[in-house]
Amino acid sequence: MNPARKRLLLGGGLILVVTAIAYVPALRGDFIWDDDAYVTLNTTLTSLKGLWRIWTKFEATPQYYPLVFTTFWVERHIWGLNPLGYHVVNLLLHIGSAIFLWRILLRLKVPGAYLAALIFALHPVHVESVAWITERKNVLSGLLYFCSAACYLRFSHLPDEKIPLRPAWKWYAPALLLFCGALLSKTVTASLPAAILLVLWWKRDRLVLRDVLPLVPFFALGLVMGLTTAWLERHHVGAAKVQWGLSSIDRILIAGRAVWFYVGKLLWPHPLIFTYPRWRIDSSEAWQYAFPIAALVVVAALWALRKRVGKGPLVAALFFGGTLLPALGFFDVFPMIFSFVADHFQYLASIGPIVLISALLAGRLGIRSAAVRLAGAGCLLLPLGILTWRQGYVYRDLETLWRDTIKKNDSSWMAHNNLGVVLNETDRVDEAARSFERAIELNPLGPPGYIGLVDSRIRQNRLDEAADFLEKARQLDPSLAMVQFWLGVIADKRNNTDKAIEHYRHALESKPDLPDAHNNLAVLLEQRGEVDAALAHYKSALEGFDVKHKEPRMALVHYNIAAMLEASGNKDEAVEHYWRAVTLKPEYGEAHLKLANLLFARRKYALAVQHYEQAILRLPSHPQAHYNYGVALSNLNRFHESAAQFSEALRIKPDYLEAKFGLARLEEVRGRTDEALRAYEAILRDHPDHAAARQRKNALRTEQMNHRAGTQPAQTP
Repeated sequence: MNPARKRLLLGGGLILVVTAIAYVPALRGDFIWDDDAYVTLNTTLTSLKGLWRIWTKFEATPQYYPLVFTTFWVERHIWGLNPLGYHVVNLLLHIGSAIFLWRILLRLKVPGAYLAALIFALHPVHVESVAWITERKNVLSGLLYFCSAACYLRFSHLPDEKIPLRPAWKWYAPALLLFCGALLSKTVTASLPAAILLVLWWKRDRLVLRDVLPLVPFFALGLVMGLTTAWLERHHVGAAKVQWGLSSIDRILIAGRAVWFYVGKLLWPHPLIFTYPRWRIDSSEAWQYAFPIAALVVVAALWALRKRVGKGPLVAALFFGGTLLPALGFFDVFPMIFSFVADHFQYLASIGPIVLISALLAGRLGIRSAAVRLAGAGCLLLPLGILTWRQGYVYRDLETLWRDTIKKNDSSWMAHNNLGVVLNETDRVDEAARSFERAIELNPLGPPGYIGLVDSRIRQNRLDEAADFLEKARQLDPSLAMVQFWLGVIADKRNNTDKAIEHYRHALESKPDLPDAHNNLAVLLEQRGEVDAALAHYKSALEGFDVKHKEPRMALVHYNIAAMLEASGNKDEAVEHYWRAVTLKPEYGEAHLKLANLLFARRKYALAVQHYEQAILRLPSHPQAHYNYGVALSNLNRFHESAAQFSEALRIKPDYLEAKFGLARLEEVRGRTDEALRAYEAILRDHPDHAAARQRKNALRTEQMNHRAGTQPAQTP
């Protein structure tokens, strides 16, 4: 094997193995925040029409990154909504970026190229980009960015490559195409042509026109996509709705502080927080100017020292700041309402400091011993790998993510609010209420905390308090559809059906895809006898819950539809909907019981028994479930088990007459006539008008008398 290819395979294989090991906990993670909009609830991923809309409609997806959503579309059709597949792809893209970074640095003859690639692969600040499925934007655009850069460097030969200085045009089209792919994944990659110019300036004495002209299409494409993304961020994502209140000086102060924040996290990655505290920016405080001034001083010093120390440190600093530019606060980015910084903002920019540090360690320390260099690299990389392993657990699920965020940043109202939502959905209502109260304390002008408390108070049946919180939410945002929805819930709880219907309809006017409103409205319309209208709203609720992949909520709607159909005599369709309910929510005891009853009525006793078994597992104190189960078992001649179920029904409900009669019949069927007679007599003592018990008692007595008469010895005349 070619030695160069062998080094590539061995080096790339090592990066693959150590990075995969470090990210094992992250691979076990579930879908988290924003993954619903990007993957689990994204209807464009389910059809060819959706794929077309991904590319042709800006508003079809949360952000116009069609290549990202195309990868999600393909994966959705391969492994559905199994998060492992998406995590593996993110990880492989990240590993690919590290390997390409290594090869590019080798081509540029940067000392410590392999160390830089390993640090990039293992640094815990990148866990957010890899473990968070939504950040496919980062890892996909990053790989395409590196591939484009590698092709362009082949197109534009470097002076020390000892080949003629003429462009290799066969590499130009691939470089441009890959750059387009990077832009269509995340427009932060628009900085690539500027980065290439920096590299060319570093490697050559000066730039000439032939260095710049081939990059003009790159700059043009980057500008177009950058302006498009900025417009969409304001008008589609929602940044334009936020009153930022930031002056030009404020934005400079934010940028200066953010630059040093990111450098600090690279040098000391602890603590890493999903949502960092949002700084208080005040241009009247002199100390806040120290950050941007210090950044400018460093750049000026590196410029002044470029002939003494080389251009490399200056290029690394300019690359770092230039790549970070879109995330430094000069542009309105929606996540900045929570924090001015985030780990995933520096995914590509981190290359600058990482490469500079690696080059200094490899080239300036003068360590000749391979063993010492290896030991030194291990001492650096092992802690990074351990921190990445530990950080991966943070992304296990939503509750873990928000609890970790609160532990490290208790001032995050968003984390408290989102944790409250998770706790409400898992019926930990008191704890949820405390989370919402903390969110309101931190953000008293935000409706989400009040809406969350409304949900908690209703679950606690504290309707007056719920109404008070709802009024506060309405004052903050009168157009909020959820206000009308919860007004409907409160009116329904107070048995004011007409008012509840009115509020649900108002909610659906402003938000037609609100499945809970459709379901609740359908229930009330069914109660008023408007069956056709109710069925239409039930179907709309099913469609909404299906899109949101809320299977337990879909199960409730199927149950409601089945009950309505059963009451109207349409038992065949009712069976189908009960079956769908238990399929979507296997722990749905009431649905199992109803389905079993209908199956029993059809004489499908074996199937009925299966669902009765599931029903009593979930409804162990439901006497009728035990009784019906017993009857079904008796029809399968499983008399011993049937008797146990009748006995359990009587234990729960001692006056359960049908269960007493069932036990008596079992005694009779099993040929235990005396025991059956005593059981019938016991029933008749308490219920003398029980016709069936009296009939069976008389029949048994007659049988006994006939039996005795038929077996008496003949009398001698």
